[in-house]
Amino acid sequence: MAGTQDQQEYRRSGIRAVQSTPLRSRTGRPLGMISTHWRTPHTPTGDDFTLFDVLARQAADLIERTLAEEALRDSEERFRLIADTAPVMIWMTGADKLITYLNQTWLDYTGRRLDATLGHQRIDVLHPDEAERCRDVYEKAFARREPFQMEHLLRRHDGEYRKVVTTGVPRYNVDGPFAGYIGTAIDITERKLAEEALSTVSQKLIEAHEEESARIARELHDDVNQRLAMVSVRLGILKQSPPASAANLEQEIGGVSQEIAILRLIFRRCRTTFTLRDWNSWGWKRRRLASAKSCPIGMVSRLTCTSRTSRKRCHGKSLSVSTACCKKPCRMSSSTACRDRPTSHSTVTPTPST
Repeated sequence: MAGTQDQQEYRRSGIRAVQSTPLRSRTGRPLGMISTHWRTPHTPTGDDFTLFDVLARQAADLIERTLAEEALRDSEERFRLIADTAPVMIWMTGADKLITYLNQTWLDYTGRRLDATLGHQRIDVLHPDEAERCRDVYEKAFARREPFQMEHLLRRHDGEYRKVVTTGVPRYNVDGPFAGYIGTAIDITERKLAEEALSTVSQKLIEAHEEESARIARELHDDVNQRLAMVSVRLGILKQSPPASAANLEQEIGGVSQEIAILRLIFRRCRTTFTLRDWNSWGWKRRRLASAKSCPIGMVSRLTCTSRTSRKRCHGKSLSVSTACCKKPCRMSSSTACRDRPTSHSTVTPTPST
């Protein structure tokens, strides 16, 4: 220091001796310097240096604690700024279950004031029918120090109870002790209403599909049975009273063939592809059609699976709509009569699904 500007300033101030000790944190980080001044020349003793070290340690701890508190205040201010602008409700409780923090979103949603809620364990915002259940869930999780989640009704500032999902997790101090809980609450009312509306629309679509399928099946059943009855009657007349001339016989057979051609055209135009779900949903319709009373000459209509696999494996297989005059379908052409039963049979086979 000899010959420096600092020496001149010390002498001008009446200082004749100086001793300085560096200040360091517990981790060795430099924090500053502590100095001792004398107005007379002085040489520090061993006891003086011991005292200087004690003072330096105390000063360093004080500075370090002050810096940590300032950093903590800055961190809390940043947290509150972020939490108050977050689009979800945020809450915090202490180790004694008392409320220590509620963000501005929570206060705006419920219409409560912060000074009227801090330090309380219960707030009258839960639905009366669910309050006991919600407290039981929270207290059990609190005792076990484990996360929890629950759906419940929360009263909004306008008095309406809204569906919210509340989630909470335990929080701990830096040095390890349990400090309480922190959690969020999110309004899911609109999502619940959308899910219910979607479920209702889906159910209505399924019902409309089944009604349309049943209507088509009834129309097909009635039309085909009527035409088959007409064919059977004409063939019965030909069997009992055959025409005298070959020309008349050929004309009658031509009329029957025309009816059969019309039936084939109907089946061709009514082709449908069935999936496994359609086949299962049509089970009651098949049983109803099979057990229904037929036309006066014993006509019935039923759906059969043309695959040799079981019903559960009909997905992607072709199905046939068989209209027959007896319990078992018979194979016959328009010019061949069945000896022991009425003489009419037609089959339509839908194309397999691709």
